[in-house]
Amino acid sequence: MYTSTVRRTIYLSLILAIATLAFSLAPWPTKAQGPDEGIDVAVNTVHYVFGQQVTFHLEASSPSPINRAVLAYRTADNQGTSVFPLAFEPASPVSLDYVHEISRGYLKPFVTVEYWWVLENEAGQQINTPLQSFTYEDNRFGWHTASGLNAVVHWYAGDAAYAQAALDIATRSLTGIGQKLNTVPPRPLHLYLYASTDDLQGALLPRQREWIGGEAFPELDNLLIAVPPEEGYTLFMRRIIPHEITHILLYHATGGDTARVPPWLSEGLATFNEELPDPDAASLLHTALDEDRLLSLDSLCGSFPADTEQARLAYAQSASLVRFVRDFFGEQTIANLVNAYADGMSCRGAVDRVLGLSLEQLDSRWRAYLGAQTPQVALWRAAAPWLLLVLLSGLTVFLYLDFPATRRRSASPPEPDTKPRLV
Repeated sequence: MYTSTVRRTIYLSLILAIATLAFSLAPWPTKAQGPDEGIDVAVNTVHYVFGQQVTFHLEASSPSPINRAVLAYRTADNQGTSVFPLAFEPASPVSLDYVHEISRGYLKPFVTVEYWWVLENEAGQQINTPLQSFTYEDNRFGWHTASGLNAVVHWYAGDAAYAQAALDIATRSLTGIGQKLNTVPPRPLHLYLYASTDDLQGALLPRQREWIGGEAFPELDNLLIAVPPEEGYTLFMRRIIPHEITHILLYHATGGDTARVPPWLSEGLATFNEELPDPDAASLLHTALDEDRLLSLDSLCGSFPADTEQARLAYAQSASLVRFVRDFFGEQTIANLVNAYADGMSCRGAVDRVLGLSLEQLDSRWRAYLGAQTPQVALWRAAAPWLLLVLLSGLTVFLYLDFPATRRRSASPPEPDTKPRLV
């Protein structure tokens, strides 16, 4: 009895202490104080060098020396509140700086940051500065903006047609894929077009896979991709934009818990939704099938391989598996699987509940489906969008070249009539 009473007392004391700390750091408005007793904040600014550091600067004075200063900030991606007490000699006035190194605490590009200060003097008076905010934009570039129905495109290189192509692809991807997953983002998607992979990498965490050409931040509804504004840029846009938008829509479809969706479905669905599939995927799959090198479905429930070639095989297998499930079980089955994983079911459990198959049975049926497809048929299916694009391009060129000749023929004067006439 005594032990339990002591334990309850300790628990209550801890809860009270935590509540007191949280209350003291909450961004309440500055308290009204008399001219001779208050803490006056003269300067409260923030400055950053993108990708390197953010500097929070404060200047304040008080009749009594200021002996305590705490900076608190939080970001729009709901990572919690960070609290940083500053060490300094009590004084008045004070000029304080807190430097946040991006290498130690990564800030996502284009995230909104809210911050405030808590100040106290030796007389025991305390104020919380008003809540302020800034957007951590990639200010290395001068961005242009183009807006659509459900997306906004930002770019700094290339012309308006380049941006419009991205906006069109994003708009139809959000609409079409969103309908399949029965989900709609709560706000417009912001798509940032980088002119090179190096420019993009400067905005991201260091990566082991340097071939990554895009990064989605679903919690912010932001998408960053590297697409050089060169000839053929729409081909890459039609692959990467639907792929990454699928990840953003999966985030909303699962209530923000995409980690519950196994990679075979999340990456498989994203790859399957690409408007122009990888033309080498079919031969890659059939070669692996012939050489008995296909990855097990069980292994695709975990992280994909780090090796580039094995990763390509994992993406190709997963996309083929998603196609198989859709073709044989129906479009709605994909959304049902996503919902089952969102409910917390395991990789095996969701397959069993939605498809009525074990993971091994699904793997076996998919392999039989893959083996029944001749390489020629699989290649035709993968290459069809590319061939259609070439045909349309050729038709456009033909019409363009033929039009002047047609115009010349129609504009030529009629040839003289040399036939004999009766008089």
